[in-house]
Amino acid sequence: MAVWLPGQVVHDLYEVRDVITSGGMGVVYHVRHRGWGVDLAVKVPRPDLVASPEAVRGFEAEAERWVELAPHPHVVDCVYVRRLPELPHVFAEWADGGSLAEAIGTRRLHRGGLPALLDVAIQSAWGLAHAHASGLIHQDVKPANILLLGDGTAKLTDFGLARARAAAGERPADSVFVSCGGLTPAYCSPEQARAASGESVGLTRATDVWSWGVSVLEMFTGRPPVTDGALAGDALARFGKDADLDPALPPMPEPVAELLARCFAPDPDERPSDLAEVADELAALYEEVAGQPYPRRRPSAAQLLADGLSNRALSLLDLGQIDRAERLWDDALNADPHHPHTVYNRGLPTGGRDGSATPDSWPAWRRCGRTTSTTGSTTTCSASCTWSGATGTTPWRCCPRRHERPVPRTPVPSRRRSRRPRRFRRPASRSCSTPERTGAP
Repeated sequence: MAVWLPGQVVHDLYEVRDVITSGGMGVVYHVRHRGWGVDLAVKVPRPDLVASPEAVRGFEAEAERWVELAPHPHVVDCVYVRRLPELPHVFAEWADGGSLAEAIGTRRLHRGGLPALLDVAIQSAWGLAHAHASGLIHQDVKPANILLLGDGTAKLTDFGLARARAAAGERPADSVFVSCGGLTPAYCSPEQARAASGESVGLTRATDVWSWGVSVLEMFTGRPPVTDGALAGDALARFGKDADLDPALPPMPEPVAELLARCFAPDPDERPSDLAEVADELAALYEEVAGQPYPRRRPSAAQLLADGLSNRALSLLDLGQIDRAERLWDDALNADPHHPHTVYNRGLPTGGRDGSATPDSWPAWRRCGRTTSTTGSTTTCSASCTWSGATGTTPWRCCPRRHERPVPRTPVPSRRRSRRPRRFRRPASRSCSTPERTGAP
């Protein structure tokens, strides 16, 4: 396996910023996609996990389930799985704030008090509810797989990778806190542990509810509450009686304790069936605790559909599948005719149709994570800022970032043809949403 080094540019497209870690998964790189102008995490499995063609195909098939998951503000977006050259590489959105596990261990999470804990619990519940509504079960929910952004946004990551590693025949790990064979022992549900031991057990979204409950409990205990996830109910019953609890940790409200008790019901059918409803319960508690309404809102289903189709089109374009990309852009426009990123990207040239196009020959483009509504020539951002105009690209201010909205299908003036316009790609990672300024004059 060729190791990428910081400063190296791979395939004239991916600029390696850092090697983040090597461990249970393999190697994780922080790279900059030169065409999109965005940072990505590249996850490469250990060679022993994909030692045969069948193992490679099994890994790729499971990882593709994450790729197919539509964008959501509280799910790390998986761009694509690409074989470079012999190993599958999983390209995903980069999150710069570390993991929830790190924030718990350093007590950084607890500086915000109880509202900060409830905020992360709500966001992660929304992310899981989105995956469950799409028919995807995570099977490895834990604080290490909940990433944080600098603005406090929480995003679930590594959907399908636990199953991918199990499909590749991964052997048990030495630590109960490390993912292996499709689960992490310290966070898995009783039925998931039985399935791992060879028992024929069908796993449902209830296994994620259990693991989510263990993760929430850890935010209050300040450390992994158990080494065997199946015993989480016992750990909850003992909570508060432990004299070694850090006094810096906020006390657990009774409604949270009651909710977690439901999450740890031995019968999966007795656990909460919809984590979106659980998030509503916690949002009401947040308002009671913080003395103000919960500040985040769920994104609209229509916006998520257009975002997902447009982003998938851009990913296919990067892989050279131009015709499929254009069909998806057409589908995105059918879902939302005024979706600004789709309209703009669809109007740009994509290169030859004979398969000769390469990433270097396409216009530059990038994602954006803001939600907009468009009426006529006016685009309104969810943060109540407005752009209006008839032609050209006009800078405007929103949040406190500068943005510009390219007018769809406007030909690039001949004097600027040497500078290719950027495309836009939405990671659904921020609360307000219009394309960021690209730097073009």
